[in-house]
Amino acid sequence: MRPTPASKREMSRPECLKELDEHACSLLSSYIEMLLESPVNLTSVKDFKSAFVKHIEDVVIALCGRDPEGECVDIGTGGGIPGLVLAIVFPKSRWTLVETIGKKIRQLSRFVEELSLRNVQVFHGRAEDLGSEMPSYFDIVAVRAVARADVCLEYASPLLKLGGKAYLFKGQSWKSESQYAVKAGALLGMNFEDAVSYKLSDGTERVLAVFTKEEETPGRFPRRPGLAKKNPLGDT
Repeated sequence: MRPTPASKREMSRPECLKELDEHACSLLSSYIEMLLESPVNLTSVKDFKSAFVKHIEDVVIALCGRDPEGECVDIGTGGGIPGLVLAIVFPKSRWTLVETIGKKIRQLSRFVEELSLRNVQVFHGRAEDLGSEMPSYFDIVAVRAVARADVCLEYASPLLKLGGKAYLFKGQSWKSESQYAVKAGALLGMNFEDAVSYKLSDGTERVLAVFTKEEETPGRFPRRPGLAKKNPLGDT
């Protein structure tokens, strides 16, 4: 598939997005079109402008100035957000997109092929499975719209190298979730670093919660699939 020129779409870009070259903007535009036209329901947003704000702005603005590199993983990627977006914006990073649903995996594989993204691979399975197969392998774990923050950290910790970072994309729920996340982090060797507030062009307020892995993950993690949600660490 040939990337759609960004000029074919009217995109009002925040400052962070203005720094992107035309090739990246073209790929992002093509990606949003494929997402919206997919026969599989990958997003609740049905128009291009709203999808751009919700799926591109949210991801790019959150990581403005951070410039992720190395081995990165997106847990519960769904239609490829945030991992596929970040692979386009930060081509020096290498992304593994983790998804359990087969029809979504097939769409993701198609997106990656049609956009010619050589820095993206897909993994059909659960975060707990990948944590057992590739422990302490990744520099960055990104999680968006998957679960409560403490559950996300339990997925992330076994995958991260020492010094690696977990990026949790959150909305206003962060205020109520933060206490659970900090509690779980103490059990997982994950130290709370920052909660960065930012606003999208439609006025939506968002938060990027950042944790750093400072100690090795205890040997009892990852737990069996499903236990992180069933018995979250923040409730212990």
